[in-house]
Amino acid sequence: MQRDKEKIILSFLAGNLSLYLYYKIKSTKKNVDDKNKKYLQLFEKWLILAERGDSIRQFFEARNIKEIAVYGYGNIGKHLVAQLSGSDINIKYVLDKRKDCFITDNIPCYPLLGKIQSVDAIVITPICEYMEIKNTLKRVTSAELISIEDIIYELL
Repeated sequence: MQRDKEKIILSFLAGNLSLYLYYKIKSTKKNVDDKNKKYLQLFEKWLILAERGDSIRQFFEARNIKEIAVYGYGNIGKHLVAQLSGSDINIKYVLDKRKDCFITDNIPCYPLLGKIQSVDAIVITPICEYMEIKNTLKRVTSAELISIEDIIYELL
């Protein structure tokens, strides 16, 4: 009798665990799909700007922002650095939790550790984690914190 109870309980737990894992995986896939969709929309808007001859540089020039840092050196961060290279906007450094190296044109890349060097603004490129990153950066800098998404949509 005791063995039957244990089998029923174990079957119940195994079934619930299977359901939990199924929905967890399904939910995670949806979150990844939503994130990818958001990045695709951002790149599409950025391409529209480029096609009409506009540049992200114009955003900074209009605000008299001359020296920036870039937070995040994934695809968006790399394109931002490339687009601003050779312009009057000085990229002083890149912050990326995965890197500690030099990028291009002698732009250093640091992990976020404590106080950071002074710049006019920090452009945050991971758009889905913007608020979390912004709150972290507020504790270590007085620079203006700007989402790349806000820059692109404002220029449209």
